[in-house]
Amino acid sequence: MEDIHVIAEAGTNHNGNLEKAKKLVDIAKYADADSVKFQIIYPYGLYLPGDYEYGHYDIKEVLRIRTEGMLQDEEYDELGAYCREKEISFTASAFDEKGLDLLMKFNPPYIKTASCDLNNIRFLRQVAERGKKMVVSTGMSSLKDIERSMNVLARAGHSDIVLLHCVSVYPAFLEQTNLGFIE
Repeated sequence: MEDIHVIAEAGTNHNGNLEKAKKLVDIAKYADADSVKFQIIYPYGLYLPGDYEYGHYDIKEVLRIRTEGMLQDEEYDELGAYCREKEISFTASAFDEKGLDLLMKFNPPYIKTASCDLNNIRFLRQVAERGKKMVVSTGMSSLKDIERSMNVLARAGHSDIVLLHCVSVYPAFLEQTNLGFIE
């Protein structure tokens, strides 16, 4: 049986403020988590440029909010050093190659991919090329989607993968969780 690895999900809850990000690290350490996971989001690596409808949202407003909520690369450097000082592993979800490159500077124990990238075969291959354990979210996906992506990674020679059952509904009510799918 593998050891349990507790992940403290920090995401982008720092709202672009380095001191808040450090506080999230402190909370993760206090909770005795094994790693603290942020999201490294470069808005134009996550969203397509241009004017278009993004569900019920104005894409320009989404991009503005995402940009204001970013940490700068130099701040991630400081945050990574802070995690080393606090003796907790730093990792992140990355959404593009630039984010992957930044994350690799911190020697993460794993790379998390978001549910929205399960069908992004090119990106999954880029993550696999980094040679790290992958934690792959499966929200919004069918079993066929999951199998196809896992087969692509297997053909690429990458097998150090953890599938994360994800519902992609916030908040998720118990009847939406489909926990039987974990089997």
